[in-house]
Amino acid sequence: MRAALSALGVAIGIAAIVAVLGISSGNQADLLAQLDQLGTNLLQAQAGMGIGASGSTDLPATTETQISNIPPVQAVSSVSDVDATALRTPISDTRATGGVSVRAARTDLLSTIGGAVA
Repeated sequence: MRAALSALGVAIGIAAIVAVLGISSGNQADLLAQLDQLGTNLLQAQAGMGIGASGSTDLPATTETQISNIPPVQAVSSVSDVDATALRTPISDTRATGGVSVRAARTDLLSTIGGAVA
């Protein structure tokens, strides 16, 4: 009787492992299918927030070079925040609105993302 119960326990354990691994690979296949449906191959990297009151952090200056050295990466470009304010009119009150944020982009950004100027 003990041998039969031990064998049953082993069989249930193996079946559980197979089921969990099957679910995991099934979820991975579903995720990849969903990403393929999106038709995107664009990934964005940005700096996170610092720990405590230190504010935001910056990416290292070598980030683009490091990313471009990853084998599947086809193109890399970047944008940066600029310390400037763009207002709709010269009479806009800068205390009431921060205006539009200004970013600088490399000249190859449009070709990197597969865009075009209309």
